[in-house]
Amino acid sequence: MRDVDGRADLRDRVVLITGGSSGIGYATARRLLNRGARVIICARETPRLSAAWLSRTSTPDPRPAGPEGAVAVVVADLGTARDRERLISEVIARYGRLDALVNNAAVGRIGRLDELDGDGVTEVITTNLLATADLTRLALPHLRTTRGDLVMIGSALALSPSPPLSLYSATKAGLLGLVAALRREERDVRVHEVLPGVVATAWLPYAMGWRPSAVRPNAGATFGADPDRVAGAIERCLVARFSRTVVVPRWSYVARFTGLPPIAQLTNLVLPHFATRLIRRTRKYGKKLASLTQADRTR
Repeated sequence: MRDVDGRADLRDRVVLITGGSSGIGYATARRLLNRGARVIICARETPRLSAAWLSRTSTPDPRPAGPEGAVAVVVADLGTARDRERLISEVIARYGRLDALVNNAAVGRIGRLDELDGDGVTEVITTNLLATADLTRLALPHLRTTRGDLVMIGSALALSPSPPLSLYSATKAGLLGLVAALRREERDVRVHEVLPGVVATAWLPYAMGWRPSAVRPNAGATFGADPDRVAGAIERCLVARFSRTVVVPRWSYVARFTGLPPIAQLTNLVLPHFATRLIRRTRKYGKKLASLTQADRTR
């Protein structure tokens, strides 16, 4: 269906968003709710989900006052196959269909690859790549039925992997390959990718093992673009007629040029000399941000 302004109608469309307790996922959910969509939010941390969403829900299919649609909350650890299967099953049992999946959940770790512990490596690869691919596998049959949309939230770092997030960059580059493959497999599902640059979320304290305060979920956010800008790009994907690739902000697309042979060779020669300093400064910045969240807890 189309709105009177010519945009696709999101009203009553069933949209599942992973990683919805803050940042990009939270901003996207609010946008879609205001368009009348039925949004399912999932994250693995009950306290932050509670602070962000549970106060808005009172029934299995609540309808908040005003122009907003319905929101449902599911606590699930996407790192486990059982929870991934349960998540999709709950969506279908509750609504009978799935119109869109926004794969937003991701984690990172700061440091050189050999500085990371084995559990950290496993968590990054499992959450960012394995869980995303498997949840997509489970969702695709339902998305084909509704001729729906799949949105992968990647990263501009996938275009130009860099310390201090080398492993994270690699997993996001893997998503680029998955998107390209799915676009050649799927006839009835639009496959979008949104590649944010630096966004003002609390990803850095998370990557260092800290957790933002439930009192002020945005405490500890880095500098960068407003998460709502990325959410706007996701919204536009869901109303597009064809699959889209979007970089936010647009200037971040220049990262792709670092993959060209002459520039790539120069980058590979120069960047290792600055890697240690870059990692050290990132950790220092992360500790400063994390101290803000700690101050919130002690109030």
